[in-house]
Order: sequence, then structure tokens, then C-alpha cells
Amino acid sequence: MSRNLYLKRYRLGGEGEAVPPPVAENGAASTFKATDTRSGAPVLLTLIPVGAIPEEDREKFEAGAHKIVQFDHVHVARTVDFGKEDDEYAFVSEFPRGETAKDWVS
Repeated sequence: MSRNLYLKRYRLGGEGEAVPPPVAENGAASTFKATDTRSGAPVLLTLIPVGAIPEEDREKFEAGAHKIVQFDHVHVARTVDFGKEDDEYAFVSEFPRGETAKDWVS
């Protein structure tokens, strides 16, 4: 990964800094803490290689991703943006604040 700006407004790391390591990885998906350059708010940026989705399923995958952006529930971190750039799908979600499930279990 050589880029650090996605969907024209979500930045990984600071200007000119190296891309930080992911905060989570699940299969082909890697999730990073990023910044919305318009608001300065922290967000989660999840990147999935296009090749991880079978070609025959990509249209359905993209349609479902656009529906996820419309979903809003008080107990679920909202996905605020989705797009495809080059060879990656990018999902942008609210950055969760407060306790995590891991905190409760520990």
C-alpha cells in the first residue's frame, strides 16, 4: 500500500508520514484509524482488495455496500462512505469511542 488518501478525503497517518499499521485484520480486509480531512474527525477505514471478491459477485457486493451506508442504528457504528479506488474497496465508518467488548471481557 503506497497511498494514504482515500475517496479524496480520508487520510491514513499525517501528511508525508508513513502509513500506520492496521488496527485490525479480518481475512482480506484491513482496518486502519484514519482522519476525515474535511472535519478532522477520526474514522475507521477498511480496505478490501477487489480481487478478494469473486468477479461474478462484485456487482452484488457493491450494491450491498451502498445499502450499508444508508443503515443507521444507535447501537451500530455507522458506515459513512464507500467507494472503489484502483484495486481496493474502501469502507469508512465512525470511530467508536468508549469501552470495547475486549474491555468488558478482560
